[in-house]
Amino acid sequence: MKPKVAISCRIHPEVLHALEVRFELEANREEGPWGPHRLREACRDAWGLMAFMTDRIDDTFLDACPGLRVVAACLRGGDNIDEAGCRKRGIAVHRSEDLLTEPTAELAVSLLLGLARGVMSGDRWVRSGGFSGWKPVLYGKTLARSRVGVVGMGKIGCAVARMLRGLGARPVGIESDPVVRAKVDGMGMDCHADLPEGMDMVILALPLGRGTFHWFDASRIERLAPGCLVVNVGRGGTVDETSVSRALAAGVIGGWATDVYEFEDLSLPERPSAVPRDWIDSERTLLTPHLGSAVDSVRYAIEWEAARRLLDALSRREDAERNSILSL
Repeated sequence: MKPKVAISCRIHPEVLHALEVRFELEANREEGPWGPHRLREACRDAWGLMAFMTDRIDDTFLDACPGLRVVAACLRGGDNIDEAGCRKRGIAVHRSEDLLTEPTAELAVSLLLGLARGVMSGDRWVRSGGFSGWKPVLYGKTLARSRVGVVGMGKIGCAVARMLRGLGARPVGIESDPVVRAKVDGMGMDCHADLPEGMDMVILALPLGRGTFHWFDASRIERLAPGCLVVNVGRGGTVDETSVSRALAAGVIGGWATDVYEFEDLSLPERPSAVPRDWIDSERTLLTPHLGSAVDSVRYAIEWEAARRLLDALSRREDAERNSILSL
């Protein structure tokens, strides 16, 4: 009898077919992700799960799915998965970290360029019908020779710094972990334990964890240069969204771009229900719908990696069963 694997979001047909050969599948074939009740129902008797960002793998879920042994997650951050709870139950967890690094870093730099060069304002002006040729308006900032703070010098932060250097910017690392900071210093780049005063541009690339919830708060916003441009591609919950709204209204933050929002963070029991309305209404914001991994070839590769994790785990299980029989 084939072990059962649940797949909570629709995946590429080729990946689905490769899994169908070895597993009994309960796969979501709809446009949207499963809700928590449907996910729990599908995994109640499942051996494996291909999980996505919309899935909350916590104690309640794990208690309802006693046969689960492998979670192959098509995501980078792990704040929606209780990995300690999984380990305690003997469940292996695999995430697709490396495949998402470059696409997320690209988006971070794209958002900063969009803010700095007034791309959204220019687009609105042209679409309004009021543009009749060049005029000395909509002057912005250049990344060349600018000091850009990069908060969180993990894989994404380092990739962002490399790309900024390629554009002639001078990235400044901000990293609380002294071991990571020493590595960044070894790259020939300034790196601080906390946000220095007077930054004109900042990119946030922090994971969500115990020490990073609402890291970007009113006290750190006060350290920015007036009119600072800020981009967030880490996790929504690392930002105090109310403080950002106030700073935007006061002009302390001159431009705010984000690809992530606190309401998405399933690990937070009390979180907003939507994107802040004032961000939507502001002309100084650039908002994208979690596009960091939205590259067709990358999504395809992530799904294949998760599928291989499931297949490898099955092969190890079959080998263990075979050896157990031979030893009788």
